[in-house]
Amino acid sequence: MNAERTETAYRTLLVYAQYKDQRDEDMETNITDLVTDLRHLADEYGIDFYDMLDRTYMHYSAERVR
Repeated sequence: MNAERTETAYRTLLVYAQYKDQRDEDMETNITDLVTDLRHLADEYGIDFYDMLDRTYMHYSAERVR
């Protein structure tokens, strides 16, 4: 199941990097840029980014043990 989640995230990141014309950037740079853009999006919609990060960690922890 986690392999599927990893693959989904990887494919999403590839599309993002292509859209931003950053295909030659390393994985860490593209992840950083995507998370930064998601933070801007959360701000735009009034979503508390840190609360969301806490929830994502809980989901990640639960999914990781499977």
